Amino acid sequence: KTIHELKADSEATIQVGETIINAKPDCVIIKAGGVEVTIDSNGLVVKGGEIKAE
Repeated sequence: KTIHELKADSEATIQVGETIINAKPDCVIIKAGGVEVTIDSNGLVVKGGEIKAE
């Protein structure tokens, strides 16, 4: 088991291939497969895709 911890004051970005996770103090943005998901104080917004529950 490997645990990686990253601490940043203003912004942290993780990229694997074309997938990007961008964490800021007030929101998290995930971009993958042409879909962008933003999670912030307003809730969750999906652009270019849909939300499914299984």
